[in-house]
Amino acid sequence: MAGIIPYAGTSFVVWGYLKTDLFPSIFTSSFRSKHRSSLDLLAGGAAGAIGQTTAYPLDIVRRRMQVGPVLEEASGLRGKAGFKQTAKHVFRTQGWRGFFVGLSIGYLKVVPMNSISFAVWVGMKRVLGLDDEEEEVKVKGGGGG
Repeated sequence: MAGIIPYAGTSFVVWGYLKTDLFPSIFTSSFRSKHRSSLDLLAGGAAGAIGQTTAYPLDIVRRRMQVGPVLEEASGLRGKAGFKQTAKHVFRTQGWRGFFVGLSIGYLKVVPMNSISFAVWVGMKRVLGLDDEEEEVKVKGGGGG
């Protein structure tokens, strides 16, 4: 739960920002409607990449905790380390970069997955007549310029 909440939260915030604030200020409404699917894929991919980046350090610590104990017998402590001890160990042994080891490989999975997920979600909303994007364009006075 500690990893999925920041990941999903960040993904949805970035998606919403791109679709409602950034894209309308960069692209005209005619360009956005013509390239709707491509922009959905782009926004989904960016949202996935940023969400993965923000949650990845938590995932590293979780995986390290699952692999086994970090506590050294020399310190007199035995058993599995908690979150704080594991995070300290990662930082002490690898620095801040240790929290991002393997992130680039994660992008190969997450970016396409999020791109497709968000694009299908919005596409199905359009098919079912639940899309409020056209409403927002009308309310905001014709969209971006």
